[in-house]
Amino acid sequence: MKHSGRKSKSPIEFKTEAALVRTIMKNRRGYKKGAARLTPNSLSEFESSAGRADIVFFHLHSRWRKNSEYGQLPARWVYTLRTLPLREEFTAEAFSVMTGVTRQTATRILMKYEKLGYCQRLGNKCQWLKVRQPIPIVKRIIAIEAKLVDWRRAMSQAYQYQRYANQSWVVLDASKASGALEAKEQFQRLNVGLKVLTRAGVSKTYVTPRLKPAKSPYHFWEANGLIAASLSGPKKL
Repeated sequence: MKHSGRKSKSPIEFKTEAALVRTIMKNRRGYKKGAARLTPNSLSEFESSAGRADIVFFHLHSRWRKNSEYGQLPARWVYTLRTLPLREEFTAEAFSVMTGVTRQTATRILMKYEKLGYCQRLGNKCQWLKVRQPIPIVKRIIAIEAKLVDWRRAMSQAYQYQRYANQSWVVLDASKASGALEAKEQFQRLNVGLKVLTRAGVSKTYVTPRLKPAKSPYHFWEANGLIAASLSGPKKL
């Protein structure tokens, strides 16, 4: 029996992380809800105070458009809005102390809240009242960190994304993933997903993370604000 002498081909390497990210986006899959498959929305280079994720996939609540006005706010002020007590009077001075900003800045932010219909300035002009509660527009966030080689850094970054994400993953070039595969127990311990991908789009999952609530309310609301801003365009108050 003759042998050709040819060696089996190994997976072709991705030349850049951008190429890996494009393949991930191309091969994204939704999840089933009843008989339908819901394909997630996505954003690349998602930058928050928890770091810059290569991709976030997210699923929106059905009435997200009605509740997305806070996308016009700077994202760091969305959680502050959420934490204000509903229908309890307060002053700009108290808001200034609560947020650690000057009274001038506090008043400016309150006026933004007022313009969006979340707060009202009362007749005496000194008191404010929160009249409406912001509602999350996103019901599920999945954050992805893609790397060609440095799986340790990718795992650390993906773990940070759990501050706002319900699930975080590391996706690696299949031809360079051997070190990560030997350490998959570390991914399991941190609840970080591990998947490898070839240029042909063939993937294999080694660790599937559990879906969990976001670890940080601040980062969760910041992410909702950033996603709302991306959907409503660049307009800011």
